[in-house]
Amino acid sequence: MKRYFKVILVGMAVLVALALTVSRRGPASVMVGLGKTGAASMDRHSYDLSALRVFNGTLMRVNDAYVDPTRVDPKQMLLSSLDSVQKQVAEVMVEPYPEKNKVVVRVDTASREFDIGGVDSPWTLSTKMSEILRFVSQNLPPGTDAEAVRNIEYAATNGMLSTLDPHSVLLDPQMYTEMKMSTRGSFGGLGIVIGIRKGALTVIRPMKGTPAGDAGVKKNDKIVRIEKESTVNMALQDAVNRLRGDPGTKVELWTERSIEKTGDKNDKTPRHLVLTRAEIQVKSVDSHLLKAAAGPVGYIKLTQFSQKSDEDIRRALDDLTRKNIRGLVLDMRNDPGGLLDKAIKIADEFVESGTIVTTVGYANKQREEKRATQRQKPHFPMAVLVNGASASASEIVAGALKNLDRAVIVGSRTFGKGSVQVLYDNEDGSALKLTIAQYLTPGDVSIQSVGITPDVQLEEVTAEKDRMALFRTYKGLREQDLDAHLTSQNARGNDHPVETLRYVYSDPRKKAPAGPKVSRLLDGGDSKTEATDPDDEEEPIYDDTADDPDNFLEDYDIQFARDLVATAKGWKRHEVLASSKEFFQKKQAEEDAHVTESLKKLGVDWSKIGTQPQPPVLFATVSTDKPGNAAKGGETITFKATVTNKGPGTAGQVRAQLKSENWLFEEREFVFGKLGPGESRTW
Repeated sequence: MKRYFKVILVGMAVLVALALTVSRRGPASVMVGLGKTGAASMDRHSYDLSALRVFNGTLMRVNDAYVDPTRVDPKQMLLSSLDSVQKQVAEVMVEPYPEKNKVVVRVDTASREFDIGGVDSPWTLSTKMSEILRFVSQNLPPGTDAEAVRNIEYAATNGMLSTLDPHSVLLDPQMYTEMKMSTRGSFGGLGIVIGIRKGALTVIRPMKGTPAGDAGVKKNDKIVRIEKESTVNMALQDAVNRLRGDPGTKVELWTERSIEKTGDKNDKTPRHLVLTRAEIQVKSVDSHLLKAAAGPVGYIKLTQFSQKSDEDIRRALDDLTRKNIRGLVLDMRNDPGGLLDKAIKIADEFVESGTIVTTVGYANKQREEKRATQRQKPHFPMAVLVNGASASASEIVAGALKNLDRAVIVGSRTFGKGSVQVLYDNEDGSALKLTIAQYLTPGDVSIQSVGITPDVQLEEVTAEKDRMALFRTYKGLREQDLDAHLTSQNARGNDHPVETLRYVYSDPRKKAPAGPKVSRLLDGGDSKTEATDPDDEEEPIYDDTADDPDNFLEDYDIQFARDLVATAKGWKRHEVLASSKEFFQKKQAEEDAHVTESLKKLGVDWSKIGTQPQPPVLFATVSTDKPGNAAKGGETITFKATVTNKGPGTAGQVRAQLKSENWLFEEREFVFGKLGPGESRTW
């Protein structure tokens, strides 16, 4: 479980720091450049590390445009840069002595002490870093190529940026290409999601209507060879780079179908395919018509804010409106964000007046408001689904629709990324993604490190013997957990949901193990939802039907939002909430009954106790099955809690939670249910 938690942290950090962010760049920011830059073909001596072209360009832009100049600390930037370099290069070791204003740098057998006492401005930082990296470059092992030397400067630059905030980062040429493809929403490729499963390059999902799908490539097929190269021990990113390319070009590959799928235990003959790459469109918008007792309800799923998302939303909305829908559900769960201008345009599809978002930059000295356009918008009740992975641009839309009284927000508190980044292209193919502003939702409210609190909070519960979670608090990674995260004086952290509903989760599909998804990539570079830890290659992944737009299934959140807007009166947020009191009470009663029935199967009486003349008096003890409560690594430890009612009254719905600094044990639950006078129960 601990490793799962680590991967989730890594994956989310990559997601929010690299994959998608709100941007103020125009169309030029999403132009796709395929292939590698020419830097890798240079010899070692053609790359002058001490020139610091990328580092100095980044430093200049930080000085000119960074959102909060008070966070710029030249000496700390220097130390963080050197620390990043020593993590990048095995031969480099750095020993900082900030109290003595010096740092000792060792490169292989060479060692030198540098005075850092005068590093108090961007310019002195640049001079000192150039001096140190010249020493590093001169003492690198013979044969170190230009790309490796260039990566040292990239590491130093990212070390410097890490002192500012989690989202200011230097994207190397490969990462930048991936990001541009993601925001563009299309790429040249075959149309398959691939990953490493049990050490083999495996098709996770073929996309319909693509070269791979049309050629009969199936889920779980193994790709054993690409062109003349075996895929044994081939890195996932290397496979991605080989499969994608310009539309119209061909790629040759061999696949094997698993024995379980063919039914023929002797059928392991590789299948030879010659596929022509095509322009693959990655859908960011999916829509459906939901059936409710009171009438049809529209449903739109928005997975990211790419170049065509606003146009796709408009088409979906027009199509659903023609079907006389009673309401609309906009699903932005797990949407990491995207382009700022697309978020503004999508919010503007629903609100008729008011400020959609305000960006405030450079120590609050620059301010820009984006207001809704004055035109007719649809008047039907609307619910927006969000969760802890709804970030950035999706929070802009949710915040605008909530604070401008247009839609009811349903789900859980959002991620809390309230900053704006801009992309600066570098000549070597890399790019700087720099935080230049924070944004404010209507009413000048910041969600930075706080997130958007839903109007209706849905909390999933489980009532199983070995998986009890009736009251556990979700503690997923959010902005506030990232190192060097920004804060805002405009943030409000005391908002509370209007309604909270705990529901018993049930899925008609077979659920996969509760671990993180394995590292996987679309052959066009769509890595926006995956962690990439090599330790996970042998782990099972989630059932892919949940990610397949061709297999739409209404989960509880969708059903709840559907019924909410279908039965609501009025179309504004406050009207929907005011008219839905009985609806909320009915839903909660249904879920309470589900919990009671689930616990009854475990021998727990979860019925409520009415008013009594005398109260119960409860005493609790907890123990483990280990002597001295000490468990060695790898052992299983069992906690046993016993509650005794020593009072004259009867206690109902008795429960307990562990409290621990260790997240494995924190809030683990014990349930006892009904306890009469003198009665004891153990869990």
